[in-house]
Amino acid sequence: MKMATRKISPAFAVQTVRRWLTGLLVVPAFVLTPVFMLVVTPVAGQAVRHALSVAVSSEAVQGAVVLGEPVTFTATIRNRSESKIDARLQWNVNTVAFESSESAQRKIQIEGLQTKSFAFTLTCHENGFVQVEADLTYDGKSLSGSTRVMNAPDKIKSELTKQPDFDEFWRDSRRELKEVLPRFKLIARPDLDGKLADVFEVRMNSFGGVRVAGWLEVPRTQGPHAVVIRVPGYGQNMRPTDRCDDMIVFSFNPRGHGNSTEDVPGVPKNYWIRGLDHQDDYFYRGAYMDCIRAVDYIASRDDVDQQKIAVWGGSQGGGLAFATAALDPRVDLCVADIPFLCDWVNYFKLSHWPEMDDWIAAPASNNSQSPPRSWKSTLQTLSYFDTMNLADRIRCTTIMGIGLQDKVCPPTTSFAAFNRIPARKSFKIYEEAGHGLGSQHWSWVWEQIRSEFQVRPEVGRQKTDGRDEWPQWLGPNREPVWHASGIVESFPNAGPPLRWKAPIGGGYSGPAVAKGRVFVMDRVSNIKLDEGKPLHQSPPKNANFLRRLLPGSERVVCLDEQTGKTLWAHQYECPYSTVALYAIGPRCTPTVDGDRVYSLGAEGKLTCLRVADGRPLWSRELTEDYDADVPEWGFAAHPLVDEDLLICVVGGEETTCVAFDKKTGRQRWSALSASQPGYCSPVIYSVDGERHLIIWHGDGVEGLNPQTGEVYWSVPFKATYGMSVGTPQIDGRSLFFMCYNRKSAMVQIGDQNRSAKIIWEGDTKSGIGGVLNTAVITAGHVYACGNGGRYMCAKLATGERLWSTFAMSPGGRPSSWGNVFTVRHHDRYFHANDVGDLIIAKMTPAGYTEISRTHLIDPTHDVGGRKLVWSHPAFANRSIYLRNDQEIRCYSLADSKADPEHDPDAELVTPPFVESPAK
Repeated sequence: MKMATRKISPAFAVQTVRRWLTGLLVVPAFVLTPVFMLVVTPVAGQAVRHALSVAVSSEAVQGAVVLGEPVTFTATIRNRSESKIDARLQWNVNTVAFESSESAQRKIQIEGLQTKSFAFTLTCHENGFVQVEADLTYDGKSLSGSTRVMNAPDKIKSELTKQPDFDEFWRDSRRELKEVLPRFKLIARPDLDGKLADVFEVRMNSFGGVRVAGWLEVPRTQGPHAVVIRVPGYGQNMRPTDRCDDMIVFSFNPRGHGNSTEDVPGVPKNYWIRGLDHQDDYFYRGAYMDCIRAVDYIASRDDVDQQKIAVWGGSQGGGLAFATAALDPRVDLCVADIPFLCDWVNYFKLSHWPEMDDWIAAPASNNSQSPPRSWKSTLQTLSYFDTMNLADRIRCTTIMGIGLQDKVCPPTTSFAAFNRIPARKSFKIYEEAGHGLGSQHWSWVWEQIRSEFQVRPEVGRQKTDGRDEWPQWLGPNREPVWHASGIVESFPNAGPPLRWKAPIGGGYSGPAVAKGRVFVMDRVSNIKLDEGKPLHQSPPKNANFLRRLLPGSERVVCLDEQTGKTLWAHQYECPYSTVALYAIGPRCTPTVDGDRVYSLGAEGKLTCLRVADGRPLWSRELTEDYDADVPEWGFAAHPLVDEDLLICVVGGEETTCVAFDKKTGRQRWSALSASQPGYCSPVIYSVDGERHLIIWHGDGVEGLNPQTGEVYWSVPFKATYGMSVGTPQIDGRSLFFMCYNRKSAMVQIGDQNRSAKIIWEGDTKSGIGGVLNTAVITAGHVYACGNGGRYMCAKLATGERLWSTFAMSPGGRPSSWGNVFTVRHHDRYFHANDVGDLIIAKMTPAGYTEISRTHLIDPTHDVGGRKLVWSHPAFANRSIYLRNDQEIRCYSLADSKADPEHDPDAELVTPPFVESPAK
């Protein structure tokens, strides 16, 4: 199999080599899940594949334990070989806050191809964090797995290490900075202008006369604006974000970073030891002052709201954010994620820097007259820059994000600083995350900044509480894209770990994942599909259109995201009258919005339920209220929340689309008349800054004002049997849609947004005519599954078909009603085919390259002589959630070896040291 290649940065290569070379002594993995596995240990320059693997988990709920109560850890050990193996299991705990209730070491024996579990119990007597490791030794080899739990981190305290002249040192530093004329220089960079803001390079003189710079994004709307100053992780090159059209974003690079290397060369491997012999010369003295100079520049601008200045960074950037907020009272909001530069004394007890050992052993400053270096003198210098010693100066609102499994910046040290901040503050802990919180946290922070500064929410984005969520059809923004970091590159031989499974009834309804819960619809019925009373005076010629009356009930089921346990179920009587062959259950994915969840059943029952307990808040019967017929294949257009509206495809005269007040269920507006409403979900796209509600019904596609229902433009396009299903996809002004019978088209929206026309229509040799799936547009090309399971790529501009393949279909050949659901993940794709396989692949205009494939769930629905799965999965919390007509399953797709450097949204670079927890 040909594997896809990717570009690897020099920094990542250096880090990887270092970790690899020290693999005999440490576990150099970035842990991103609550279950950790290590199966390869480098020995004598060779990578060795272990016969055993070990994974450690705990019974702690969301990683939290209770004082005085025992908590059980489980080591799950798998023997990959066919031979029996004798081994020794050693449990290690790297804190004194817990006591073992049994022997910490034991001999074990595992038969060939066997998996066994071993328990270990601890009791917590002090507040804080504990790392528990299961170390295995056998046949001269060793490997380990680990996990971390916590209790009351907000009560952690560490002794301050302030030197007597601490305050004077920082007063002098600020004074010296003021004596340097900044000579601000603003350089327009139209070549970097984004869709939302104009970009400028800002250059200035800082502490010691060092020149530093950053990238300023200024909205095209009138100010004054709130400001977000973004500061970098270790060695990070901050760049423009193209994120905001209503806030100024200053992506600032202190000395040695990004475009600030003229006077201080960027050599990240020794930032932290530059000038470490004395506090006056230490690198971070200048770096902290550089960040103050960045605030100086922002404060000099007339278009800035001086009461709304935020500083935000991750890892080293988290420490810089703490320091900037502590040393500059002009900062109004501090966001510090997985902060570095905290509680140095305990840091070195929990982590190990081999480079520090070498540095201390070397002569001081290359001067034989200087006193020898020592840990005492080094920690004394570092104490001036320890943000724990600065924290009591922070007077602004502070937010901190933490990865519970972070080995690079142990949470104990972060809370040592955070807990000394006297201002209003809050923290968020991600129990699965290591040193990198992922794009879901990135989006959540933007929302917190907007809320704190009372800036309007971003257009078209659903609010979340910070989890990586999938709260509705196709995810947060109704686009088939998953932005998560720390995801597997390929599947293990045994497939991804099954987190849980739970029984449910039949249905096509995909799961929604939000608020730590999973929502799905199903049907409860004891009658078979061919037993119901026919609803025709004479049977139709085509048996596929035969309708029967099928008694039964529909349900909205709410499950716990961590365990799959049913939290509540809302059930109501709902006899089916749809085409009998497909009358297995509801079609629509629930839509979660805040404390409410909205569901639409196959017969048109629209319901608003309370997320907490499933209590009905209001409901509508669409067929009765609007004299609408039940479509042949049932109501299938997933409800859409937009601001205070709930938008639904209904049917009927002038009510093909109806907007309801999402709180009361009362109609706010209705629009459009179509011969058939179709089965396509409404979606909102921004076209040149104006929001268009796209409705793709049985007679064509139309663009509306989502708040009023005013029709902006209409394009006739008849869908065979009214089977408009897949959600149209947009690229600029080009809108692609497709339907049954090999039909597809690209519509161009006019320059004034009040007209549209078809540029091309597909046929048997061009375009892509998919039935059930939604296309993906990437770099001007359309990818989708067409007739019979044939997957294709076509040019968006012309419809020219570039390639096709049956590789994703069972047996690699045409299949009856073949279908593949596709979700883009960065530069690759997850494909869920209709027999329960999940495939990771690369797709480019040049072709399709499969990376990995695994089977996750068995098909159960009999169509066209074969069994199928026709429910779109959800992707959230580094997991996949998928269902058939008997159960719903959740598999972890997290990669415990993932490096946050590969997360495009993490905005941090890991310090170049090898971490080794103290024993």
